[in-house]
Amino acid sequence: MRRHSWVAQLGVLVIHNDPVVEAELWAMAPDGVTVHAARFESPTSGGAEYTGTPWKEMVESPDVRRGLGQLGRMDLSAICLCFGSASFFGGPEFDEGFTAAARELAGGTEVYTARPGDRGRPRRHRRGTAPGRGAAVVHRADLRRRARLSGGG
Repeated sequence: MRRHSWVAQLGVLVIHNDPVVEAELWAMAPDGVTVHAARFESPTSGGAEYTGTPWKEMVESPDVRRGLGQLGRMDLSAICLCFGSASFFGGPEFDEGFTAAARELAGGTEVYTARPGDRGRPRRHRRGTAPGRGAAVVHRADLRRRARLSGGG
């Protein structure tokens, strides 16, 4: 059950070897936003260069499935895949396939990738983002609007 003082609860699915995601998100989160993480093993082995993973292979990973299931049972506002390289190398096909399958595994909770936002997705952050990087972020106004719509404030 969501507490009314929360604006949003964000889930993040993070690659195992990225040590800073949670700290950075907590530092940037506005008041009333909480961050909840699950981790998955890198699709590459032993330091090999990552050059992409088909979305079906990524979503079949036991770690990814477990993390999406755990985060999905937490009644979160949204879940974000914190692995921009998958979107970069896989393109729109990866983003569309992964988010659809991941949403199902997460029990219907919306799942986002690094794909620039469109049609109801979080807007693209322009200030401080290098051209071509296109990270999708959830803005404070979006979080407050969602909270009002869900009855949370």
